[in-house]
Amino acid sequence: MPAANVTIILPTSLWRIVGLSDSDLTGIRSLVAQYNLTNAANIIGITALAHVARNPACCSNDAMLDWMEVPSGAPIAAIPSVPKLEALAPDIRSLVYFVNGLGEEGQPTMVASLFRHLALWPSSLAVTTALLASLAQSGELTRLRQETIQAAERIAGELISSPGVGFPPAPEAAREALVRALDLFRTTLIAKMLPVGQILSLALKPA
Repeated sequence: MPAANVTIILPTSLWRIVGLSDSDLTGIRSLVAQYNLTNAANIIGITALAHVARNPACCSNDAMLDWMEVPSGAPIAAIPSVPKLEALAPDIRSLVYFVNGLGEEGQPTMVASLFRHLALWPSSLAVTTALLASLAQSGELTRLRQETIQAAERIAGELISSPGVGFPPAPEAAREALVRALDLFRTTLIAKMLPVGQILSLALKPA
């Protein structure tokens, strides 16, 4: 997946002034990096699944899915559990809902887990909210979401067009609900959160 073409680099001193230690910043950078990695893989995979479920011509009844070996990357550090919304202090919970609604036309149907995770460091959530608010007001978050959807559709289309790849068909009775759920997840949540994570990763980059 291509990176968002928005670069906002914040000085490390800003993060320290709001009370984040070097250890905090290391943990937050690792957390955001993991979200970026998994969101990039997820949007491609889910877009491919949605396309296959929507187009029976892509499927064959005798197709079998198999695992493919991929090079292993650097070890992934353990991350803290995502806090439950009801366990957050009222002001923090309100901020999570506010930042989650940025760039949305209506009331969001899902709360992004990255924002809930950042609530473990409330000041990082506050800075993130201020960072994204201006991008939402200018229309940048909407533009980035559409670019992400288009890139994922292009890459997923290339992957499933391989003549050596076959897919078992989706159950007929569940196809409509399956496509609706996949489209909702990929276009309203991951397509927004991947560029958000990429922007945040640059903003957290050590000066």
